[in-house]
Amino acid sequence: MNDKASHEHVTERSKYPDMVFRHRSSDTKFAVECKYRSKWEINGNAPQIEWAEEHNIENYLQFSEERKMDVVIIIGIGGTAEKPEEVYAAPLHALKKFTYARKNYLQQFKLTNTKSNFRFILSKHTVEN
Repeated sequence: MNDKASHEHVTERSKYPDMVFRHRSSDTKFAVECKYRSKWEINGNAPQIEWAEEHNIENYLQFSEERKMDVVIIIGIGGTAEKPEEVYAAPLHALKKFTYARKNYLQQFKLTNTKSNFRFILSKHTVEN
């Protein structure tokens, strides 16, 4: 879903991550925010995307602190929102300092096979796929 709307109207619901999950065996809860961008922006020679605006990041951080749960940012780029060409799963803490994320930085969070299951280890903030 692309939340880069042309208007500034923000609903209360859109202030917070899209979904909250509970891991059955550990009873650990975590939230997921999904972002889609149709293509990389080019800044000099470095491809990057604006993954959020400052107020979005502040809202996600507030949510994480108040609910005492990690927030995972899933970013789809290219293709369509339903089937992006590239998918990244990054912990909020890894992105929280900047509204833009460079492709070379996001590479460490890239999901190489989106058709298979993957594990996101919250305590270590790593992705296995």
